[in-house]
Formats: sequence, structure tokens, C-alpha cells
Amino acid sequence: MQLCMNSPVDPALLQLVQQEIKSLEDNLDKLSVEFEEERAKVRQEVLKVAADLEEMKQSVLRLKNGQQNLECRTSEVEGRVNDIEERINAFEGKFVYKEKEEHTF
Repeated sequence: MQLCMNSPVDPALLQLVQQEIKSLEDNLDKLSVEFEEERAKVRQEVLKVAADLEEMKQSVLRLKNGQQNLECRTSEVEGRVNDIEERINAFEGKFVYKEKEEHTF
């Protein structure tokens, strides 16, 4: 099941919907025998929805983990870029200083 409009779904909303699905499952168990065939069809659909919701919940967790990994890697890259910039600035400083020494003689 795809996420709604390619946006992650709020975990609290997923939890609420899962609780409602569970309530529906419980209520279906109480239906009389005369509706057994319809109950079986409806129950099958409810089970499908419950499975889709669980898949969506796992997708949200994967997205959160992926986002955290990206944030961590971004911080690492920023640190490396800063280190490289510092090295370049230090090198440029030495180079300019050396050029000034050569021109003064």
C-alpha cells in the first residue's frame, strides 16, 4: 500500500485506525450465523486492510530510519567539508605567505 500522496502517515493516526480495525474484527465475531457468508467476506476485507495498515506502519518506520541515517550522513559530510575548507584556507595562507617572502628578497 502506497503512502497517502507520497507523504508519510502520522503514526498516531495509524494506531487509531488499527484500533478501529481491531474493534471491527471483534464486532464481526459477534454477528449471527445467518450472516456467516457475508461476515466471511467482510472479515477477509478487514484482514486485508489490517495487513495493509501494518505494511504502511513498517513503511513509515523505514522512512523515519532512512531520514535519520540521511541526517547523520549529512552531518558527517558537513564535517568533512569544513575540514577540507580549513585545510584549503591553511594552504592558501602558507602559499600567500611564501609568495610575500619571495617578493621581498
